[in-house]
Amino acid sequence: ARASYLGEGGSFAERCLGLWVPASAEALAPLRGGSKRAEVPVIVGVPSERPGWPAALAASLTEQLARQLAPTIDVRHMDTVASGHAAGLRALERGWRRVRDGETDWTLVGGADSYIHHESLEWFDEQGMVHSGCSTGGFGPGEGAGFCLLGSRRALERWSVTPLAEVVSVAVAHEMERSSVQGVCTGR
Repeated sequence: ARASYLGEGGSFAERCLGLWVPASAEALAPLRGGSKRAEVPVIVGVPSERPGWPAALAASLTEQLARQLAPTIDVRHMDTVASGHAAGLRALERGWRRVRDGETDWTLVGGADSYIHHESLEWFDEQGMVHSGCSTGGFGPGEGAGFCLLGSRRALERWSVTPLAEVVSVAVAHEMERSSVQGVCTGR
């Protein structure tokens, strides 16, 4: 479904940024209001290149996101992971490893996508991937974003942040077959 808070208009880039900003701001809430700004690398899962989503768009959007986040955190490193539907989890995996290995105390990870764009919708429809009378196994187009702030135990204690969960392990597999093929997708 369409994110109603974004309205019906706006370019594809504006819609994506409109999804990223409130989700990332909510995830960063524990770091707001302190006397210091935390250095927080940001890793964003983005769609793989497709009609309506050129690869260069990710760089432009992440620059804009970094400017939006600057009042709250010190964004020294911004990275994207283009990996289709698994991009958000791949971002989580990369961020979790950085915190676990002591490279950073904090990492903001997330992902977002919007299928509410005519070029993408037409392409998905041509691939038989949009739910319709001809493709009952297809998906219903929508859009959304999700972000999560990962922190080391040391950082949580220093900032007096109570964690909502602990990430123990992250694993992501790659499906060799596209989801629109006939047959079973096994994650190999």
